[in-house]
Amino acid sequence: QQLQSGEFECYLVYLMCQWHSSPGSRLQTEVCQAAGLLLKQQIKTKYSQGGHLEGLANVLVKQAALSMFLQVGPLGEYKDKSIQSTLTTVISTLVGFEGLRGWPDLVHKILAQLQDTSGNGDNG
Repeated sequence: QQLQSGEFECYLVYLMCQWHSSPGSRLQTEVCQAAGLLLKQQIKTKYSQGGHLEGLANVLVKQAALSMFLQVGPLGEYKDKSIQSTLTTVISTLVGFEGLRGWPDLVHKILAQLQDTSGNGDNG
């Protein structure tokens, strides 16, 4: 059965989000990281073939990736470096194809996070 446009990407985002869920329902970091890398590949394939992420999938991928990327622990540390790295890859892939104009609040939110975080620059 063929998936509706964007359904697979939304499912991959759902899997990635599980890494920070409650411990009882938490997926292994490797599963979440694999979902992120597959998401990056899906994005790259769609854009390379002249397509793009459509509608809800575009919004969901951007919001979820940025939200997870900006999550820090109580001491200003990033919660999982391998997930952070995967999120960076997803974000940079989208920016590579859409440019910063396609994601106007990205830089502003990252800069605001950097200003709000009381840790040093070694966290991420």
